[in-house]
Amino acid sequence: MRIVPENLADQATLTCAPTPLAEQPVTHLQDLRRQRMMRTVNAAEHVVSATWGAPQRISCIGLFGHNMRKSNARWRVELFSDDAWTNSVYDSSVIPMTVVKGFRALTWRVDTWRATIFSDRGSAFSVLWLEESFAIQSLRITLSDTANPEGYLEAYRLLAGLHWQPSRGPAFSATLQVNDPTELTATAGGTLAAVSRGAPTRKLSMELRWMTRDADARRLVEMLTNQGKRKQMLVSLFPGANTGEEIDHNILGRISDSPQIAIIHPQRARAKLTFTEG
Repeated sequence: MRIVPENLADQATLTCAPTPLAEQPVTHLQDLRRQRMMRTVNAAEHVVSATWGAPQRISCIGLFGHNMRKSNARWRVELFSDDAWTNSVYDSSVIPMTVVKGFRALTWRVDTWRATIFSDRGSAFSVLWLEESFAIQSLRITLSDTANPEGYLEAYRLLAGLHWQPSRGPAFSATLQVNDPTELTATAGGTLAAVSRGAPTRKLSMELRWMTRDADARRLVEMLTNQGKRKQMLVSLFPGANTGEEIDHNILGRISDSPQIAIIHPQRARAKLTFTEG
């Protein structure tokens, strides 16, 4: 399990070339509101760049709510130690943006060959986990999906941050819940009718039973104090697995409870955490 408690991309200066639509600029990637999308004028290759006024240490980059759902969509993430994109410290090379469905997950005569886990969903997200952190002052993300059927590229959130990973993963009681805010009412004929509709969101609950008190518990307290419910976090139960299960348990949202951290042993602590998408 990994958590990115702070989105450093919100503090960066963003640019995009070619320039996106004026009413849907690249700065929308820093807006918490999901309806505030960045959208390009066409499906040509676009480059999103970010710079910071001072070095930042990151180990995770993500793009959320994008429409690059097909297997031919690619991206390239480059990190630089200076603010002029010259001193490279990491290059992902050109890699797929989505995970292709396994053979057993394909629906016979319905899914196309190399269908992805997002092929039948309204939007997708892509997350790149780095095995080590880098001190950077600029980054560059190249997006390539020239065959996009919608004729443009869009996304609603860019994430860049330093992840935290407890020394031991959560217990096997972790649960994923899909919340649908749609309200139902029974008609006179006995039919259940939807009186209001909303986008479903996921909720991920887990228990960290064997945290170290001197490292894990202290870092968790610091994270909850600094971020709390006020700011978005990224949590992944299976980071880097490159499977549909990783995607299902990857949530960009907020901690939705006030967890209690219990000391259960002279060297151990325990906490229950719940994250809600959005």
